[in-house]
Amino acid sequence: KIPVSSQYIGKTLQETNVKQQYGITIVKITRGLLEIDIPEADEMVYPQDVWMILGNDEQISRFSNDIDVENSKTTQYEKTDIILDSYLIEPQSILCGKTILETGLKENQHCLIIGIERQGKSIMNPHYSTVLEENDLIWIVGDKKRLHKFLKNN
Repeated sequence: KIPVSSQYIGKTLQETNVKQQYGITIVKITRGLLEIDIPEADEMVYPQDVWMILGNDEQISRFSNDIDVENSKTTQYEKTDIILDSYLIEPQSILCGKTILETGLKENQHCLIIGIERQGKSIMNPHYSTVLEENDLIWIVGDKKRLHKFLKNN
């Protein structure tokens, strides 16, 4: 939960720069009864927003400590339709050879590629200009139904 005193209040997600600074990805914002899955970069930050973030333990801890976040229990999100799944880019995949932006995953499916495993190396929070290659294992977060439908058809 974003505290009322946070430096991020009134800024867009892009302006907060949390992805670059901490390596975390904001996958959902809950604002009262409103739920925003895979929020856009121009989404404003409001006091008491609840962010569902993705990152490793160190990234999340550093972020939480720096902004004095009010920690929520992970069980609060058991009913969420947001999931993390992996997908292997095969030669015939429509994603092979496209940049992350060109895939349209964010715009059309409300999904984010948050990681790529390529030739034994991990790329966390890849840039939207990253080209997906054959045998890449991509990690995608997004709406469960849309993501499963997309993965099934590709």
